[in-house]
Amino acid sequence: MWDESRPTVLANGMLFSDKALLTRVAKMYSVRECREMIVWESSPDVYKAVCHRWFTSFHWMMRASKKEIGLWKVSKYIGTHNCKMDIFNRNHFNLDVDLISLQLIPHIEAFIRYMAALKHFNPGTVVEWKLERSAGIPEYIFRYVFWAFKPAIDGFVHYFPVISIGGTHVYGKYDIKPLIAVAVDANEQIFPQLLSSVPMKAKRQHLAKWQEPYAYHYYCVRYLKANFQNKYPNKDLSDLMWMDAIDHQQCKFRRRMESIR
Repeated sequence: MWDESRPTVLANGMLFSDKALLTRVAKMYSVRECREMIVWESSPDVYKAVCHRWFTSFHWMMRASKKEIGLWKVSKYIGTHNCKMDIFNRNHFNLDVDLISLQLIPHIEAFIRYMAALKHFNPGTVVEWKLERSAGIPEYIFRYVFWAFKPAIDGFVHYFPVISIGGTHVYGKYDIKPLIAVAVDANEQIFPQLLSSVPMKAKRQHLAKWQEPYAYHYYCVRYLKANFQNKYPNKDLSDLMWMDAIDHQQCKFRRRMESIR
């Protein structure tokens, strides 16, 4: 009998409580193993799925039927499903909206409870949800959630009037850019302001709006130091360059620049 708390691989003779569970497990198996399948036969009493490349000599097949006791049993299973697809393929044939929603909804529900507890046990914390409506869809569409802790709100007035925003790269199939915004107080202590992940397209659109005198574009100091070391392999110069790059006072900056020259 299939047990959600102890999932295993599909096999001949396996039992399922209903057809919906059977089809979901079959889809999840194909997604997890980077295989693709197609439904060959589906009726109130029979479910049969074969490899998406069945006609190219990949003969994986699973057939299940409904028994008199009401359970579904895998009556025929031909393995092993050994046709692999590209692991970075974004268009998995079996990864449909129903399967995605089944995996996401429990996490979203848990996250809603977590944010409510976060606000309850941290008085003064602000939590705002961004929901949208779309034509033809009765439900609200979740876009993002913003929250700020009370100490961060109180400390905002003590920061220098400059917010630094940095980004990094995410390689592979995810076309996103993680961003972090930080501020510095008079004691040169760094306070995180924002952590976010945005699509590259949205990042480029917003960057076009960030222009002087409200926004200034700079290079990552760590990359700058690495390039500086490659061109000038001198530890003393590299240390001076680093101290100069992270300084917030113009007089110290100019003095170290003279030393570098």
